[in-house]
Amino acid sequence: MKVKVLFFASIKDITGVSELTLDVNEFSTILDVLKRLAEIYGDRFRDYVFGDDFSFKPHIRLALNGDYLDSSRIGEFRVHDGDVIAVLPPVSGG
Repeated sequence: MKVKVLFFASIKDITGVSELTLDVNEFSTILDVLKRLAEIYGDRFRDYVFGDDFSFKPHIRLALNGDYLDSSRIGEFRVHDGDVIAVLPPVSGG
């Protein structure tokens, strides 16, 4: 099955693309997808998104099909064929 991943701002700079379609298995979670992206995009992506123990850094925002996710539970959210995952860097402004 396929999911689409969208990258924004500094994460887009790290990946060099604004989106990627990824083949995943039927049991994949959001966390599995992020680990797969770390394999594809290497240390710079991994260090930006994960801590030393592969724990997800909570300053990164994720959305699944337009709905923001609780970053502490990304290992619980299964993906489905056609899902769209947005990976957003920290937001600042004033």
